[in-house]
Amino acid sequence: MKLIAITNMLVSLLRDNLPNPHTSGQWIYSDYPLATATFPRISVTQTSGSMTKEYINNYIGNDTQAELSNIEYEIDVWLKVNDRITVGEDTYVGTKLRDYYTDLIIDTILANRQELKENYGILDVDIISYNSVTFEDDNQFHRKNIKVKLSVLREI
Repeated sequence: MKLIAITNMLVSLLRDNLPNPHTSGQWIYSDYPLATATFPRISVTQTSGSMTKEYINNYIGNDTQAELSNIEYEIDVWLKVNDRITVGEDTYVGTKLRDYYTDLIIDTILANRQELKENYGILDVDIISYNSVTFEDDNQFHRKNIKVKLSVLREI
């Protein structure tokens, strides 16, 4: 599976499963937002990867040689200091809203782990870490970074 296909798959997974806080349009993209963009926003970017030679029989039972790719993505939650949403009786704003979206993203990825394996040939999906990014005073951004690793086979 090619990088662009994996990136598009992650973006689609999140778009299909996370409630859109805007009345219309998209809010999950495969790039970093401009300061003038609409917020809240989620970015999905591939940040690193590694490949090692393997024989597919280790995984599916034939002797085809392949590269085992471990691909890391950063999924960032971006919001402006005054962005808010109300869910039921709870209102989320600031770092509470940032953490609310972080939980939704992590829950979505983990809940769909088996679907990713069955439908896209992903061998494994791991949440590596999630970290708050220092408040960006110039742009009034709150941001949280979630690092995800996907393992896939690429036939040679």
